[in-house]
Amino acid sequence: MIVTEITLCSTLALVSVATITDLRSRRIPNWLVLPFLVLGPAIAAFSGGIGGMKHSLLGVLAATLIMGPFHLAGVTPGTTRQ
Repeated sequence: MIVTEITLCSTLALVSVATITDLRSRRIPNWLVLPFLVLGPAIAAFSGGIGGMKHSLLGVLAATLIMGPFHLAGVTPGTTRQ
């Protein structure tokens, strides 16, 4: 139960900081996103076992497969948002 509350509070904090940063400077820095990208599968493994980590890593893989070709072509989310 505590893991769920910590996860919810930290995610809410991340989204709040990302929203404020995005509204002020129109970008979300990598230092804000990358720790959660690494910690997400770890927390999923802790709370959901191997199955939770598997689902989390599949989500990371899906995002990489969707966004990867755009990034390789030089089109980043920041350039498409103008």
